[in-house]
Parts: sequence; structure tokens; C-alpha cells
Amino acid sequence: MSRSEAPKVPERSLDVIEHSRLGEDTSNSTLQWQPPPEQLALRPGYTVGKRLGAGGCAEVFESELRRPPLPPQRVALKRLLPGLRGDPLQQRKLRREAQIGAALQHDNIVRTLELIDLGEEVALAMELVDGLPGQRLLALLTEHGFRLRPPLVGHILYGLFSALHYLQSLNLGLRPLVHADLSLENVMLARDGRVRLIDFGLSAEDGAAAESSSNDDDVLTALHEVGGKPSYAPPEGMSRIPTVVGDLYAAGVCAWELLSGRRFPLLPKGTGKRELGSVVAFAASGQPALVWLLLRDCLALEPAERLRSAEQGLALCSRLRGGHPTDAALAKLVRSLQTAGPDWLPPETLLPHLHRFDATLDLADRLRQSFAAQQVEVVTVQSSEPSQVADPSSLDAGGLHFVAQARVGQGRNRPADSVLTAAVRCGSAVSDEGLICVRTRIAGVGEHVVILDPGPGCGYSGMAIALLCSILR
Repeated sequence: MSRSEAPKVPERSLDVIEHSRLGEDTSNSTLQWQPPPEQLALRPGYTVGKRLGAGGCAEVFESELRRPPLPPQRVALKRLLPGLRGDPLQQRKLRREAQIGAALQHDNIVRTLELIDLGEEVALAMELVDGLPGQRLLALLTEHGFRLRPPLVGHILYGLFSALHYLQSLNLGLRPLVHADLSLENVMLARDGRVRLIDFGLSAEDGAAAESSSNDDDVLTALHEVGGKPSYAPPEGMSRIPTVVGDLYAAGVCAWELLSGRRFPLLPKGTGKRELGSVVAFAASGQPALVWLLLRDCLALEPAERLRSAEQGLALCSRLRGGHPTDAALAKLVRSLQTAGPDWLPPETLLPHLHRFDATLDLADRLRQSFAAQQVEVVTVQSSEPSQVADPSSLDAGGLHFVAQARVGQGRNRPADSVLTAAVRCGSAVSDEGLICVRTRIAGVGEHVVILDPGPGCGYSGMAIALLCSILR
């Protein structure tokens, strides 16, 4: 089937507001608006507030919709970046997103409200979700030394898989709908405890793209070649053809990050099942068997070995939640973290849903188990000149000091400071005795060097070292 013959998402009624054009809008040419954004009227009926986020092509603002006699309504307003607002291709892409969004009605998917069509600019008004993106919630928890326990992770993933199951069950065309840009940044955790999937700018029908076509609609589909986030892409790479399997793999990456508190590594080319086993073990060590099954079946190297549907993921996440009141717990956690200060501690009622950890000890323990190391040691990098740590290109062997923070297992003494300095300067180094030293940053703690001792007479392959560096990047 050629790309021009691919089934299209059908038209559905959209409220398109045709406003009269005003004089020059300074927001079209600069982000440093005068007057302040909170006072700038974008068009009659809308007031633009603070910017909530931005991507490669668009930015989202908290805005107020005023349409008397109805009461004012807070919305999220998605606009193209200033330099792209007159680009016909980008406008077509935003119109397509509005068309798809108008057809979606699900509790775990953000609602599309209307497309504002102004001829030379279009903007998309969406439901404003009061809450935190998943990645932001995870970063705040990690910064304060807490992790989510499996039932709460299961709750978040259950909402995510529910949204994916809905997309896969739609009869908009001949194929299921694919989100194609799934990540924790696009998973909103609301103050009411609900999980909401956002940003359908790259969505398409499963396998709808073909190799070549001159149709304008298909040029939009071709944007999938560069869309999405590399670490969320399956090992076979970013495809021109968005697939359900790709969404399910990305959901597994979200699960890995929620469990480990770190960014998922870019898998080195040639990664095998043994290396993938280390990746899974890094997040799943000490967790219930259901966690291992979920990560294994989402992140499998071969597409045929992965989950075939979101419904299978739902079943696993339902068991992981185990009947706990996770919706109320997530609601209370989000509300608490929205106002978190430097000394934040969770409310006492949330303690059963969270796990407190020591960042350096937790990292050492995960690495020892996932890489079968005889010993793992984590040392802090200190310098009388802090700028040296941030810019290590001019370091010398005597410029830094290394202070032990955590050690797990029984092994050999750590290498000389010159080897550790080389690891700071170059990212990694190997001592004459075969100890692996890798530089890493621990959120809220600072720069460290991790030292793995594989044991006398043992060593790691180049692929294993590349994977280790990617995990600790």
C-alpha cells in the first residue's frame, strides 16, 4: 500500500474559532515578551500565562479562555515556536494533532478542546492537567532520597497501559493508533491521582507510513523518521513506520526509569541478551517477580519476544498494584511535591508507598548484582577548585581528591588516584589490575567515580563496559 493509500484518521467535529486579526503580536518574534506574559492577550478571548514546557517544534503555555457568558476556563495552549509559526508544514502537523486528539475520549488521555485557526498561525487548546510530568516527579523523589514502591509504580503503569490499550482498540482506520513519542515527560501525574498521556504530535496509525510518496499528508507521516526520543526507541532503531510494538517498548523504558530512578541507557549497537539481562537486573533487583516479567517482556531485543498488546501489560500491572489504594497515594504525593522545599519529607501516610534509600549505596548494590561484580565502590570527586570537576579537560593527577562513600562486596583496593583522575577526565578508565572506573553524576549529590572489581582473573567485554558507561552517563 502506498503512503497516499494509507487509511487516514477520519474527520471529526472540531470547534475552530475564527478571530479577527489584530496588529503585530510581539510574541510571534520573541520569547522575551513585553509586557509580561501573564498580561499579554494572545487573541480576543485568550490570555497567555507561564510557559509549561517546550519541545523541538512547539511550546505549551498555561492560558485562560474567556468566552462570556461562560465562566473563564484554564487551558493548556500549544503554539509553534516563534520561527515556525508561519511554516505550512508545521501548521499541518498541528492540525493533524488536533484532528487526532478530537477523536480521543479516555480518562487516561488529555482532552483536546479546540483548534484556533488564525490563517497565518494555528494553536491548540487542550485540557490543563494540574500535576507533574512523570520525569519531574521522579527527579524530585530521587533528589530527596525516595523511590516509588512497586504498587505505586504499578498504578502509574496501569494508567499508561490503559491509554495504550484504548489507542490500540480504536477503529479510526484499518490499524490501531500509535502514540510514537511515549516517555515519562509525556506522562502527566495529576493532583487527583490520575495518569494522563499527553502530546500526540507524532501519532499515526500502526504501520501507516510507506517508503515514498509525494502526498502532503504523507510528508507529515515522514516526520516520524526524526521524531521521538532515542533512549525510548527499540534496539532495532527509530523506524519510519510507528508501531504498537514500539509504544510497548517505550512503556517498558518508563517502567525501568520509575524503578531505578535513572535515565534508561542508550543500548550500544550489538547489545546481546546477556547485556540486556544486566539492564533489566539493574532496575529489577530486589523487586517482585512481576517486575522482572514486565521489564523482560517489554524490553526484549527481538520484537517477536515482546508484549504483543497493551492488554498483556495491563494484566501484569493490575497484579503489581495488588489492591493497594494507589490512586489516593499518588494524588497526595503529587500535591505534596508540587510545593516541596529543600527539606521536603513525605507525609507519614505516604511512607508505606515509598522507599527511602542512600543514593551511593543503592547504586553500588544495583551494579554489583546486575554486573556480577565481586566488589563495587563509589567515591566522591572533590577539588579545591570546583570548576575543575565541571571542566575536567585540564586535570592533573594531583588536582582531585577521592573520598569513599559506599562499598558493596569484598574485593581489591581501589586504583591509584591517577587512574580515577583519568576516569573523571575521559569518562572511564581501566587499571592495570582490570578494575573498571566510570565517572557518573548522582542527582543531588554530585560527581562520583564508580569502581567495579570483576574479581581476579575475570574481566568485562568491551560491550559490557560500553553498557556500563551508558547506564552511568
